Amino acid sequence: MNDLTPETAIELFLDDKRKTAAESTVDSYEDRLAHFIEWFNTETDYAHLHELDGMDIRLWRVWRFDDDHADAYIKAVQDSLRVFLRWCRDVEAVDAQLPEKVSSPEGGQQRSAEIPADRATAILEHLDRYQYASVEHALFHTLWYCLLRVGGARAIDLGDIDWENDRIQLRHRPSEGTPLKNEYDSEREIAIRPTTREILRDYVNENRNDVTDEYGRKPLFVAPEGTQRPHQNTLRNYIYALTRPCLHRECPHQTTPDECDATRRKNWACECPSSESTHAIRRGAISWHLRQETGKQVVSDRADVEPDTLDAHYNTLSEGEKAEVRRSELPGELGDG
Repeated sequence: MNDLTPETAIELFLDDKRKTAAESTVDSYEDRLAHFIEWFNTETDYAHLHELDGMDIRLWRVWRFDDDHADAYIKAVQDSLRVFLRWCRDVEAVDAQLPEKVSSPEGGQQRSAEIPADRATAILEHLDRYQYASVEHALFHTLWYCLLRVGGARAIDLGDIDWENDRIQLRHRPSEGTPLKNEYDSEREIAIRPTTREILRDYVNENRNDVTDEYGRKPLFVAPEGTQRPHQNTLRNYIYALTRPCLHRECPHQTTPDECDATRRKNWACECPSSESTHAIRRGAISWHLRQETGKQVVSDRADVEPDTLDAHYNTLSEGEKAEVRRSELPGELGDG
């Protein structure tokens, strides 16, 4: 196997592409693969591409794409990576099977999966019974009911919670490592339910690891063994683990926990074919709020989503459900007819 660093391999790959492709196409490959170089150099201990395996490709995807990346964008990036790795295979720089482990959404216009309300209810009931006030319980409950992105949840400090008025403040603090998706436009106060407040209070009082980050801030969500504010991928891994079906029912893949890497190996929950991302929680929660006849503008403000973007979620509702949501927006007696 040839020893190639990602920088050298991508440079050679682009040189080859320039012989047959338009410069705009080459530029697109270069832009999309730049993040792969960053991931390789910051998230792995490898020196050469041939050290990569299928699990690394899965972890790359978790690292690269956040909750709001559209399927069309994910497909473009993953397709470009697959083409690059096939080139690497042909020059014997990676395992022959590696390129086909790069998965892409099927079709650029398909919607991502969402967790339906009944599945979220089953997960929350399991957490209430077996993992009450754990960091996993507090995180899942907050993501679902507050419609947060994982980056927003990670940004919350203890001091951002107004316990008396049942509110959480979200603040954009990029210089301290906690930016929000839409920068200062994402700053807002979120009203929380009394149940949310009690779960968070019990988590803080009983189970939260006492951590102060490098900026003197006390993050709300902290790994039990953590000494700093957790990486977003740590929080994502909690969700992958919680959404494995075997948490609260039999495995649909006919695998026992003792045989399943997604169960046995720490941080491998994303390997379960049925596990879901934080994005799936957010989409499911948005749809559930709309089905509960929460006004579109309320959901838009709470979730920090432009109305046009929210329409993509709104369109997951049936025609009858859309009619009921519109009914709730009508004034006076018309709302009852």
